[in-house]
Amino acid sequence: MRHLSELLDIGILNRDIAEGYISVRAHSDDAQLLILNYTQKTQFSGHWTDATRKSRGLIVRDSGWHCRHLAASDARIEELTWAKFFTAEQATLSDWGKIKLVDEENNSIAQDYAELDMHAPVATTEKLDGSLAIAYRHSGELYIATRGSFDGMQARQASAWLHRHVDYPQIRRLLYDPEALSNTFLFEWIGPSNPIVLPYTQDKLVFLGAVDKRTGIYAGAEQWPQLSAYLEPVKAVQAASLAEALAAPITDDSEGYVVRYLGRGVFDEIAMIKIKGEYYRRLHHALFSLTTGNIYELLYRDGIAAVQQAAQGLPDEIAAQLLAYAKKLLANHARILEETVELNRRIESELPLGYSQKDYAAKAKAYPELSALLFLQHAGGARQDKMSDLAWRMLRPEQSSLLLQATANDV
Repeated sequence: MRHLSELLDIGILNRDIAEGYISVRAHSDDAQLLILNYTQKTQFSGHWTDATRKSRGLIVRDSGWHCRHLAASDARIEELTWAKFFTAEQATLSDWGKIKLVDEENNSIAQDYAELDMHAPVATTEKLDGSLAIAYRHSGELYIATRGSFDGMQARQASAWLHRHVDYPQIRRLLYDPEALSNTFLFEWIGPSNPIVLPYTQDKLVFLGAVDKRTGIYAGAEQWPQLSAYLEPVKAVQAASLAEALAAPITDDSEGYVVRYLGRGVFDEIAMIKIKGEYYRRLHHALFSLTTGNIYELLYRDGIAAVQQAAQGLPDEIAAQLLAYAKKLLANHARILEETVELNRRIESELPLGYSQKDYAAKAKAYPELSALLFLQHAGGARQDKMSDLAWRMLRPEQSSLLLQATANDV
């Protein structure tokens, strides 16, 4: 398989590109080198076509893209990744063998009760909680791309880590070997530099497996022991069938498992399946529900006790961030009210005896961000509830963002 048209329908691909379901980004140093990836619009709408599933960090070379912004049938496949695969949710024991495949990013059903072979041979590995890292060759060197970018932060970090690796010369030589050139090698970039949900203490690339670009067949890390000698392979799990994998316990410090049917690949409708632990699912949902907006609303409506209740059951470091954000909001609320009291006192002291409301207003309007509060403070203590409410409204986040992205910034 050499050309893009051998992998997928070019008409469907270009339609999905035009409609915003697939993004196309060019390499910063090579405008003909493109990376194709399904977009958030695809995830949120559940628009899983053959083209969107296969555009998961697919790297191609297309000399005419910059002129027409349409993929050409003779565009050359440079790196071929695992197609999008979904998370298994078993129906009931009475429906054994019928699995609901879901897209966990938006809880949409990707395939309802697919009939799966529960006993066909599979390879099962640990599911890592990081970013897919795709090794690609360029100008005689190896680099890492993520699903949607050649030069995003994770791609740059992972490439730099690889180049600093003590065995990089041997790794580069191995991946430029004629047999290796016919394969795309896939890794997971994990560590403190790329926090998702689970905490990792060390940045590293973990070797996941490969795709044979000639046939589209998937391979595990165990089939490339020469590369596993240099880069840590993903941990194997003792489960030789989907039935065994579904029955295997998942610990709270693991995301879950990846099940790969042996001998299948990119042209198979179901070649891989994710199984996620219940604890990880709850934790992921909790963390990605923690936005600055809903924490603000909870604190404003129900007070700090409600926030403390929400923090229970979260990992210590996440609970600490949640409480720190809430306490910072409380501190800023108190500061606004204190500044208002002090500024009102100063204005009153600067005005002559017998001053009018008009005189006070003229002074207060010099502080537009606090003027409404100043008028309430000047009117007397009976307005304290209104002042508190107005101060809270001043602190409402203009744009809600995930807590983990916002805690690095001041409230």
